[in-house]
Amino acid sequence: MAVDRRTSERRTASTLRRQAEEQLKNRVANEEAVAETDRMRLLHELQVHQIELELQNEELTQAYLEAQALRDKYWDLYDYAPVGYFTLSFLGDILEMNLCAAGMLGKERGVLIGRRLGDFIHPDSLHSFNQFLVEASEAQDDVCANNLILRRNESEPIYVETRGRSFDQEHNADKKIRVIMMDVSALKFATDELQHAFQKFFKYWRP
Repeated sequence: MAVDRRTSERRTASTLRRQAEEQLKNRVANEEAVAETDRMRLLHELQVHQIELELQNEELTQAYLEAQALRDKYWDLYDYAPVGYFTLSFLGDILEMNLCAAGMLGKERGVLIGRRLGDFIHPDSLHSFNQFLVEASEAQDDVCANNLILRRNESEPIYVETRGRSFDQEHNADKKIRVIMMDVSALKFATDELQHAFQKFFKYWRP
């Protein structure tokens, strides 16, 4: 009986061992299946995220190209405009200007940046110009100054109609003054000649 009992116990232990190994195998297989599913899900998420980043990059690249084209377009309109554009500090220093503005002052643009615009204003107009700067620095609407006189070394002075207003940029708290100058010399000279002609007429043809 003792032998039979020991034999039965060995069989029972052997059976339990086999059952345990089978369960372990199934458990490992299930865990591997779960792990494979998780791995595939993670791989899918990573691939989707990669495609999203690629699409975002394409959109950013396209937006940059469009912004660059728009900037170039408006820069050409700004730089080659038939009127002078200036961006000034509140003290009247030239921060930016277009080609026409540089031409009005009779110098290369590169040497004018940082100079005081007032240095190129005729003494007869300097008071009016300084008053214009003060008003423009405080105004949100256009401020005008008519018939200011620009001096250009020995060249004939230029008469300009001037408009300006203050503005600020979101990334920069310092306010600036945007100024537009239009050369009205031809109109001024024609007006003066016409006025002179009228004066001569009435001088010699009084009733």
